Amino acid sequence: MNEPRPGFIVTLRRLLANAGALAANRVELASTELELGVNVLVRRLVWLVAALILGFVGLVFLSVFVLIAFWDSHRLLAAGLLLLVYAGAAAGAFLQARRLGRAAPGFMAGTVAELRRDAAALRG
Repeated sequence: MNEPRPGFIVTLRRLLANAGALAANRVELASTELELGVNVLVRRLVWLVAALILGFVGLVFLSVFVLIAFWDSHRLLAAGLLLLVYAGAAAGAFLQARRLGRAAPGFMAGTVAELRRDAAALRG
């Protein structure tokens, strides 16, 4: 009928066990999120490097083709226009990369949100 209440030491052990389990859960979440982020980043970097190399080779061949085509008549104009096109494309790519960097979610945002919820729950 009247069960004895657990002592202070037992309650403290339970509290520490729960806190340890909670911390282990959050560390596991953080490591999983970090592993997933690294895998996505590596795959993106591989494809980005391949695209950059192939794009660079293509631009070199395009530039050589345009310069050869206009060699006898307007080679300086052709070279100048190619320069303007490449500089404009580089500026556009830089602005796009900066915009994407600002719009990206924070690093390990899910883990940080869970830790904030845990802290709020502990405060009551």
